[in-house]
Amino acid sequence: MKRGDLLRHLRLHGCYLKREGASHSLWCNVTMGAVVAVPHHNEVSNVLAKDLSRSLRSGNRLIGELSNNAEADGAGEPERSSLARC
Repeated sequence: MKRGDLLRHLRLHGCYLKREGASHSLWCNVTMGAVVAVPHHNEVSNVLAKDLSRSLRSGNRLIGELSNNAEADGAGEPERSSLARC
């Protein structure tokens, strides 16, 4: 799948670009509180595209985001309320 098609699909389903990284873009779904990393490749495998879409629908967050929130809160386990924010 072309990266542009994947990004168009994400926008149509209420996601927005949170920030650009060196090799990935972070996309956020506010209603589900999910953040996923989309690689900067012209072609994204269909399996990865399906997994990213599924992660955004289910409200999963990146592992790095979870650990950053836990360190910022000073707690070992982040609360659900902190996960709801993108």
